[in-house]
Amino acid sequence: PFFVSPSCRAKSKAQISRNDCQLYMLYSDTMPSTSLMQYLPLSACLGNGAFFIAAHTRTMYLLAKHSDGGSDVVSKFRHPTNVTVCLGALNFTFLMLSGWSALHVHSKSKDKSFNEIKYRNKPALVIRCERTAGNLIEQSTVFLPVFWCFAVVCDAPYEAGVVGSVWLSLRSIYPITFARPMLVHLSCCTVPSYGCILYMLTRLATTTLL
Repeated sequence: PFFVSPSCRAKSKAQISRNDCQLYMLYSDTMPSTSLMQYLPLSACLGNGAFFIAAHTRTMYLLAKHSDGGSDVVSKFRHPTNVTVCLGALNFTFLMLSGWSALHVHSKSKDKSFNEIKYRNKPALVIRCERTAGNLIEQSTVFLPVFWCFAVVCDAPYEAGVVGSVWLSLRSIYPITFARPMLVHLSCCTVPSYGCILYMLTRLATTTLL
């Protein structure tokens, strides 16, 4: 498995350290190597970064034009909403960059396990609990402002409630899916959670940036 150091790969499962055995249960032994996996967060990082540059440039252009021009909700809250959209794009850019960095360093390492690089050899239970809380905080900093802007500016309080409820449901199963193979965890929890936020961000962007 990609998280087990090269020196452990030649050993039997019984000989692998307790900490690595716990990670063996947390991640799938069929997980693609980090040399390939690193390109997933990297592509997401570059995509979100490009979106941030475009959205931020457009926001600055609209501010320079002083384009208020109306008393409706979209016109009144255009600029704060645009800043919120930019925040979401920048947040995802840096989160994906952080995820890529650990995978990239591990792909180049010859003597350190993935656990040593990313989690500093913490026990599996600690990793699971810390990532559950940490991931909720990471996503909440974007979810909350985007959620309320979407509900008010897009005049979609019911739709916001549906998307928000789905997002909360996905967040609540994070500690369960984290203990499953990584691809299961990504497809059942992490990616759909990002999808909820990206959906609202896209609706906001098409409403206030165009």
